[in-house]
Amino acid sequence: MYLILGVPMRIAVATSQFMISLTSVTSSSIYILNGLVNFDTGLAAIAGSISGAQLGSRTGLKLKTHYIRKLFSIILALFSITMILKSIHLIS
Repeated sequence: MYLILGVPMRIAVATSQFMISLTSVTSSSIYILNGLVNFDTGLAAIAGSISGAQLGSRTGLKLKTHYIRKLFSIILALFSITMILKSIHLIS
């Protein structure tokens, strides 16, 4: 969105987070309906998500867009590398 459509970085990141949340709610609902959820782990994940969102929003307001862009790029690169390594079975 940022590179192709020229959307400001803060809006692009917020849109990305919204889409991730929407996908998570949908898939979680399916797993709950099929009885495949470990609620203890889920509650820990929810607590981490809420506190992480609070920390991220406060930090995002204090950082310049330039730094947010760099940080977001680094995080995406790390996730990409992890996914590639998992796909070729170098890590589990």
